Amino acid sequence: MNMERGYGPGEIVYIIIRNPHAQDVAHVQQAAIVQHPEQPNKLALFSHYQQISKKR
Repeated sequence: MNMERGYGPGEIVYIIIRNPHAQDVAHVQQAAIVQHPEQPNKLALFSHYQQISKKR
């Protein structure tokens, strides 16, 4: 399987965010590939993490 792939602006990818305090805890979330705001010839990830808290 060829794992090398070119990504472009507007594509959605999934990222894994690990909790450094608990090895068995991680969050998977979507991120968008966008043009880097300060370096137009580079790409960046745009991710918005929102903590969901339970109401008591």
